[in-house]
Amino acid sequence: MKRILKREYTAEFKEQAVAMVNNGRSVPEVAGELGLIAQTLRNWVKSAEQGRLNEKASKVTEEQMELSRLRAENARLRMENEILKKATVNSTDHGNTAWSLSAGARNPKVLRGR
Repeated sequence: MKRILKREYTAEFKEQAVAMVNNGRSVPEVAGELGLIAQTLRNWVKSAEQGRLNEKASKVTEEQMELSRLRAENARLRMENEILKKATVNSTDHGNTAWSLSAGARNPKVLRGR
């Protein structure tokens, strides 16, 4: 899967882009001219209306990072557990079969009990 890099823009650039939209130009037109994604510009316009255009995003705490890491590890371990369960079921299907080689033919005989 292709990862999209996050680009950072200066406060002046954001303000100018929002001003272009506020002067009557459409969001897709301004976004295309500036090389932006239209939704990014819409988000900037909405933030400017709320007075939060140039606020920095809150930093992620160490506890949040650890929680995220543990959730990812938990998901990975659950997936590995499911794979092992399926492999165990598939391998035990063949474990109770004995093959007799009478007259050159292979005839499976299922062993019951000990």
